Amino acid sequence: MIFPRTLLTALCGLIFLPVFGQETPAKKEFRKGLLFESTIENPKVFSKVDGAKKTMLVPAFEWEYGVKFFTKESWQKQGIDWEGYRKAAIGIADSIVDSAKMELVRDERKVVDYAILQSDDPFLSSVLLSEKLYMKLKDKLGENMHVVIPERGTIYLFPAEGSKLDGYGPSIVRRFRASKSPVSVEVFLLNSDGYRVIGELSEN
Repeated sequence: MIFPRTLLTALCGLIFLPVFGQETPAKKEFRKGLLFESTIENPKVFSKVDGAKKTMLVPAFEWEYGVKFFTKESWQKQGIDWEGYRKAAIGIADSIVDSAKMELVRDERKVVDYAILQSDDPFLSSVLLSEKLYMKLKDKLGENMHVVIPERGTIYLFPAEGSKLDGYGPSIVRRFRASKSPVSVEVFLLNSDGYRVIGELSEN
């Protein structure tokens, strides 16, 4: 059957009409934040962590395939000082505290042994900068906490009192060594004064 030219034109136009109710996918907003990383990664822009030998605080930005560290040139182009950048990164950290999966692991007496925080968010480790994390856990873990970040997607938090971390150290080290995105097995002390590194786990 031969269709009139005007009908063919109308039919072709219908093909390209938007489907009713269909929305254009929102463009992902790439964020800039901070994360704790191993010194092995050799970032060009970083901040030293008090007491640490193998861990540093690194500014990074998201792109299509994860996160990238800033070069000195790309950092300077931003025109933002470290404190201004850190303040914005804490906003991201605060939101991750609310969204990350948190599990409290208890012993046979129902006393909390430790908390484990997990998320696919590449900036998960920045939650150590967030006062919200400390306030959320101090009633469960005490005012002094031991923190280990074996990989980007996992953080362990233990009560500092009672040396509960000692019994789990070897398994955390094994997790670190098996991870595709390892960070560190240095131990942070987290309290109302902030954070600092006080030691390192071993497998023995």
